[in-house]
Amino acid sequence: MRRAGIDPFGLDNGAGQQAVIKQVQGIKLAFLGYTAVLNIPGSTGVGYVNPGSSASLKKMATEVTAAKQKADLVIVMMHWGTEYTTQPDSKQRTIAQSLVDAGADLIVGAHPTRRAGYGTLFAQRTFCTCDIFSRKCSVRPGSKTGDSSGPLTASHCR
Repeated sequence: MRRAGIDPFGLDNGAGQQAVIKQVQGIKLAFLGYTAVLNIPGSTGVGYVNPGSSASLKKMATEVTAAKQKADLVIVMMHWGTEYTTQPDSKQRTIAQSLVDAGADLIVGAHPTRRAGYGTLFAQRTFCTCDIFSRKCSVRPGSKTGDSSGPLTASHCR
């Protein structure tokens, strides 16, 4: 992957995960990845989070907070959930709340092999949605109201 110019993220050799930081049109994006589901028991080298362990959740939150200090937006890829279910379960909700509380701006989930719903957890920071095809963004500073459209800049996402 690296030879192709793709930086893998979600790797943890036991010393903790470091976010992959990319700058896109002046906005610093931090990428982290975690799994709550090990398809191969005993797998190592990945960012594993156990939703039933406060120490595991704290470690993940610390890594997200560190990424937030280096980037405008923190994007977390989660491998989680129960296969063939259509709604997030309580473990996913626990992890998601921990991620948002730590500073994650976008959580992208995978694993259930079905669409498992979506939700929005608002915090006291900006929520940005972008239509990548028209390059239009809706920016809502810290609440569900007050939409303003226009180009997205790093100052919107702090």
